[in-house]
Amino acid sequence: MYDDIITSRYQTGARKSKHLLSCRRTGQCLQSAPDVRMDRSKDSRGTDMKGTVFVAGATGVIGTSLVRQLVEGGWRVFGSTRNPQRAAALRQAGAEALIVDVFDAPALNAALALAQPDVVAHQLTDLPPERTPQSLSAAIERNARLRREGTRNLIQATLASGCRRMVAQSIAWAYAPGPLPHQETDPLDAL
Repeated sequence: MYDDIITSRYQTGARKSKHLLSCRRTGQCLQSAPDVRMDRSKDSRGTDMKGTVFVAGATGVIGTSLVRQLVEGGWRVFGSTRNPQRAAALRQAGAEALIVDVFDAPALNAALALAQPDVVAHQLTDLPPERTPQSLSAAIERNARLRREGTRNLIQATLASGCRRMVAQSIAWAYAPGPLPHQETDPLDAL
C-alpha cells in the first residue's frame, strides 16, 4: 500500500507547515503525515491485531525473521527498507512496506508518523552477505555510520511519532549453534 513512500518535503502555508510524503517515481503527494489516522485494531482481513510494530531494517537477516514472527503473532507490521526491490518480500510476509532511508531524517519522521507504532524494532545493519576481509573493511565504516546517524534519526523519529517503546538488536552471532531464534538463556559460543 505504501511501497512508493521514498522522499519527504515540507509544505508551508499561511497557517501551518505540514510534512508530505511523496513518491520519487511519480512525484505525486501520497499522504500528509500528521493528519494520518489508521485503524490499528484490525488487519486487512478484519482480524484483531495486538498492536503496531515498525521494524527498521525489516529485510535484513534478523528483520526478515522478526517480521514473519510478528505477523504470525497477530501484530500489524510496517517494515522499512531502503531497497525498493525488497518491498515485495515484505508484502508477501504480511507487512506493509515503507521504503525509506534512515539518513533522510524528515522522510523517516514522516514514515513513523504514518505508521503510528506501539513499538519500534531497530534491526538496522549494513553488513555484506558474504563476509570476506575485503567486503568487511568497507562495511565497517558504513555500518558504524548507520549505527551513529541512523540510530539517532530512528530514535528521534520514534519519539516524534509518540511511540515510547523501542527494542534494538544486539550481536546475534554470540550464541553457540542451536535452534533458532535464540533465547536469552541459550549458551554463548566459546570464542
